Order: sequence, then structure tokens, then C-alpha cells
Amino acid sequence: MMRIKRNTRRPGPSPRRGSPSVLLALLLVALPVTGRTAGKDTPPRRPRIGLVLSGGGARGAAHAGVLEILEELRVPVDVVTGTSMGALVGGLYASGKSPDEIRQILYDLDWNAAFKDRPPRNRLSFRRKSDENGYYVKATVHVRKGKLLIPKGAVQGQTITHLLRTFTLPVACVRSFDELPTPFRCVAADIVTGDPVVLSSGDLALAMRASMSIPGVFQPVRIGKHLLVDGGIADNLPVDVARQMGVDVVIAVDISTPMASEDKLKSALSILDQVSTLLTRRTTEAQITTLRRSDVLIVPDLGDISSADFDKAREAVLDGEKAARDAAAALRRYSLSPQEYQRWKQRRGRRVGCGPGPVVDEIKLVNDSRLRNRVIADHLHVKPGQSLDSRQLAVDLQDIYGLGVFDLADYDLNQKNGKTILTVRTRESSLGTGMVRFALGLESDIGRQAKFNLGVRYTRFLINRLGGEYRLDLNVGSHPKIRAELYQPLDGGMNWFVSPYVFAEQNNYNVVADGRELFTYRIKDAAIGVDMGRVLGNWAELRLGAFAGTSRGDLLVGLPILPHAKADVGAARFQLNVDTADRLVFPRKGFQVRAELLQSLTALGGEENYMAESLRARGAFTFGRLTVEATTILGDTDMDHPNSNPVSLYSLGGFLRLSGYFPDELIGGRVAFGSLNIRRRMNDVSGFLSMPVYLGVSLETGNAVVLDTPLGWEALHTAGSLYLGVDSVLGPLYLAVGWGEGGRNQYYFFLGQTF
Repeated sequence: MMRIKRNTRRPGPSPRRGSPSVLLALLLVALPVTGRTAGKDTPPRRPRIGLVLSGGGARGAAHAGVLEILEELRVPVDVVTGTSMGALVGGLYASGKSPDEIRQILYDLDWNAAFKDRPPRNRLSFRRKSDENGYYVKATVHVRKGKLLIPKGAVQGQTITHLLRTFTLPVACVRSFDELPTPFRCVAADIVTGDPVVLSSGDLALAMRASMSIPGVFQPVRIGKHLLVDGGIADNLPVDVARQMGVDVVIAVDISTPMASEDKLKSALSILDQVSTLLTRRTTEAQITTLRRSDVLIVPDLGDISSADFDKAREAVLDGEKAARDAAAALRRYSLSPQEYQRWKQRRGRRVGCGPGPVVDEIKLVNDSRLRNRVIADHLHVKPGQSLDSRQLAVDLQDIYGLGVFDLADYDLNQKNGKTILTVRTRESSLGTGMVRFALGLESDIGRQAKFNLGVRYTRFLINRLGGEYRLDLNVGSHPKIRAELYQPLDGGMNWFVSPYVFAEQNNYNVVADGRELFTYRIKDAAIGVDMGRVLGNWAELRLGAFAGTSRGDLLVGLPILPHAKADVGAARFQLNVDTADRLVFPRKGFQVRAELLQSLTALGGEENYMAESLRARGAFTFGRLTVEATTILGDTDMDHPNSNPVSLYSLGGFLRLSGYFPDELIGGRVAFGSLNIRRRMNDVSGFLSMPVYLGVSLETGNAVVLDTPLGWEALHTAGSLYLGVDSVLGPLYLAVGWGEGGRNQYYFFLGQTF
């Protein structure tokens, strides 16, 4: 496939005998040669080779396979250009990573986690973990200056950016991509103009991230005057960019998705995907037509691997290896001898940049938010004079991002005057500092009754520089509630806080005896209080506070067995809250604990002095697809007049709380409950819209009794359930059958909270 170039020198008259040019030539020939001649003893200059890697999402893992065969055939790569996934693989290679290291990165990377902004729940601040308590609808709305906003992309790219920084840390200080172990260019697209933007300098990790910012999925990246998205829409196979870098030979690898046939276009989603493919294929085909006879085009046969099939990285790598082996005859023309290739690898392996564990000489904080610098600095473990641990820094930045008020928590490294400078950047959310969450709850023990709740929670962040916020909850339906709370950190580290609150709520209890409903009792509670506390990292908090209010009980429906009751309440309260669960619903690992000690005091308005203790806890452990979850509820009240006060009531009954019994069938001031919930995930979970589906069984025991009734083992009831659960966008969804002692059976449709 070698192309012979035409001699483009214009013909002209032959030089005359005796002319100065002829005499000079004769003189040069006559001179003795003292070193190597420019003739047969000087090896010809080898061609400068450019590797061009196209975009194509998950299919881009094939690039790693091609790189491995190039290394096996001893074909040197002098420059590399790439777009999107080609920019990711190409950037890793340019940074000095070997083909084997790149392959292992692609195998080990948790792509589902990488494409999520939200840090793992265990990295959220304790306050942010509480946001979704009872408000499970996954969609949130942001509020800025009175306007409702949604993100420009589903993913900000916080996690993938930090991963790229970790992978490219040894060259993080390099600012010109020509100075990398392999000179590099990546292509992004300006979303404003649609023009390709070739990135040749600056922040390598950010350039790679910009090139793979799929419009509508990833937030665009601002670099200089450009707002950048995935370069596939402008130049998916940047052969022209490699030419501009002065290469003689191009090895182009096209892994872009082929056009779908008409019979595959059966949905709106497939049509949209086809439109995207049209844009990338046009630029790809245009670049392929520019290839010369001396160039090599490699097109791996990736079968049905789609751009989203990141779990098929191993298959794609093998497909890339096969395609490169099929092109081995053409590639061998550019192979070097073992000695030459080794010298080339040594030159490529020279150390550039700040190295794998640079010592940080200076730390700068660029904080574009209302939060005090100290709040951010207190989350950072790295100190001047220490080696940078990129993984620990990524965790620190996750904690900062987990405060929930930033678009960006990022860093970069620079070298200036022999010093390595770490710059940490934070940027306040462009979506504003107001967030709205929603609750939708529906509980039905089929054939009997249904409960419905609709709720909205508004949280306003950053009301001051210490990170104060207020929260307003409003619920309507079977459990109406209104609650307002101010949460004010007292120190820069956001460890100590004060939290005044006020609330009013209403609950209906169906009193049942021998499986028959006797009456419905309504209890209304209202109180005002204040807590002071300390946050223990992001896993727990301590609260000590006091409240005063009223509790009122009224007969709603049925026989007037219980009288109207009203009590003034006033108490001091201590709470320990622990939360390490990886998920609030269907947790796979971690614990949630709430331990409470309440001392009612007449000095605070209570009608009598008494003490109440309660403990609610659950823990989950997962083995493959099987999760075991244990739950316990304990409560007791030391009250002088236990039968005349609606305060401190506990209830059992309903799904997963003695599933064979009516909801809230067992009511009392003393409770003991325990359950073992075993569930298996039935489907593979990948993609943005996938919902985990579980099949589970529960075993339950417990009872709730009046305060003067002993609660021993003989008083406990047993129950259980078999259920199908879905972690839906509206919250946990269950279809279940419950059973209990004496042949009791209940059937449930349940949407919302169960703990």
C-alpha cells in the first residue's frame, strides 16, 4: 500500500559546465570523508507514525487491543490523536501508560460509578444523607432566583474527572502536550459553534474529559473561551490533526458505531441514536477518504457491542487485537528491530512532569462560593511538604462535593520556580442553592384500606458563609405534616451546630382486636424545639435538645372506647444517629441506628416527669446478589399514668412490621420487634434508566403493648412476607403477601418508606 510520490521539482535548464554550482559539487565529492557518510552507512530516516483513535463509547476498549499488537510487532507510535473514548485511551497512552496498564484500567474501572456525579452515599456529609429521608422520588428540581432549573447534563463529570487525574498524575504538571512521553492531541467540539477544537496544551485530564462529554449526558466543559462537548460530532477520527503534527504515516483505528438498518429503527430512542451515529459517521468517512496508500486503517469487528456496553470491555479488547493482527502484514512495514524498539521505549519512558508522588510545596484554594475557605480547607488531608496521595485527595474532594452546594470540587498541579503547587478549585452550583425533593407514598393492604401521601421538601443552602440552611417539609394525605427547621453550623469545620425547629403532624391509628377493627383514633402533635449537636465525620451525629408542645388524641371512627385525651409535653432529649448505609432503600451494606433518651419534665411544660428510651437499628450485608438485612425496634416508657396519655406510642403491623397483621394493629407504649429480610437482585443493572428488581422473604417477630403489660418472649407474635421489590424512580415499590399467627394473611401494594 506504499504510495510513490511524484517529483514536484520543476524542470529547468541544466547547469553549464564550469558554473559555480558544478564546481562546488565536484569540490564536495573530492573532499575526504572524516565521519559517517550520508550514503549507504547512514540508515534512512524512519517514517514518523501517528496513531489516530476514534470515538465510540464502550467500543473504544478495542483501542487497547490494537496498542498491544503494535507493541508486539514493535511498531513505534510517535504521536497520538483521539476523540471521545479515543481521547481517553490515547491520553492514557500519551501520559506514559503501557498498553497492558491501559487494558487493566479498562477492565477494573467501575463505569457505572464513574458516570455518576453523586459521591457514594457513605461519602456524603451526614446532613446531605438526611435529604432523602421520606422523600424518595429520585428526580430533584433546583431553584435559583425564583426559577426552577435542571442541569445542562445528567452528569457533571466530577467522578470521571478525578479518575482521569489519578491515572495521569505523573504528568499532571505538563502543560504542553508535545512534552508528554508521546505527543498528544484530542478533539472536542464547541457546542456554541459546532466547530472542532483541538486541545494541545493545558490540563490533560480536563482535556480528555471535555472530549468525551456526550451532549445531554455530561455537563459541557469550559476551557478558555470554548464551551466543549464530545468531539465526535465535529471530528470523530482526527486524521487531519495527526497530519498537522507532521506524521508521514497514519495508523487509524475506527471503532465508531455503524449505521443501524431500517428494521432496527423501531423506537424513538433508536431514532435518536441513529441521528447521533449519522453525525459521527459523516466526519469519520470524510477522514477515511484522506488516507494514503502508505497508511493503515484498522476497523475492529465489534459485533453487537454498543457504545454503552462498558461491561464488555474484555470482548472489545480481544476484537481490537484480532483486527490489528489481521493488519499485521501492513503494520510490519513499520516494525523496528528489537534493539531500535528498546531504545525508542527508553526515550518514551523518560520522566516528565511532577512524577507519580510529587511533594506539594504550596497549596492554593480558589473558592468561587459563599462558603468560607476554612470549611473547604478543613476537609483536605494534604499539607505542604507532603507527597500527594491522589486517591486520598479524590476522597477529600468527594467529601467537599458531598456538601451538596458545588458544581465543581477539583484540583490541578503546576510547577513554578522549582515548586510544585496544588490548586484546589470549588465552584458554587450554577443551579442555585435551593433544592426541591418530592415524596409519593401509597400503602394498600389489598381489599381493605389504602393510605396516600404526597410531600414536598424545600432546602435552601448557604444562607451564610458557615453553611447554614433551612428546610421546609409539607405533606398532605393520610399523614399530613408541616415542619420547618434551621440548621446552623457554628464553626468553620461544620462540626458543631444548632438546629431550632417547629412542626405539626397528624397520624391515624386503626385499633384492632381479634382481627376486627374497633375504631380509628387520630393523634395530633405539635411542638417547638431546639437541638445542639456535633457531627462525627460523615457517619454519625449527636444531638442534645429540648422541646415543648401538645399532643391530642381524638376518636375519628368507631365505638367510643377510648376517651378524648390531651396532654402538654415538654422534654429534654438526647439522640445518637448513625448512618453508614450505602443506600437508603434496598441497602446492600452499612448500618442505620437511632438511639434516643427522652426525659419529660414538668419544668418544660410536661404534665408529669417520666423517661422514655427507644432504639431503631438495621444493618445490611451482601454476598453477590444476595442481601441479608436485619432490623430491630425497642422502646419503653416509664410513665406513672400509662393509659391516659397519647404520648410515646409505638405501633406494629403492616408490611415488614409484622406483615400478617393490619397496619398499626398493635399499639402501645412498650415495643419489641426484630426481623430478618433476605432478598436477591433478579436483574443486571446498567445504564441510567435501569431499575433493580428484587425477590425477597422476611421473617418477623414482635409486639407492642400498654405500659403496665409485661413484654417477654411469650408475648411476641410471629409473621413473615414474600415480596417482589423494585427500586423505582418514585421510590421503593413492593407487591407482597404477608402471613401471621392464626392463619392471618394480608396482601400489599406499597410505594414509599417501610422503615
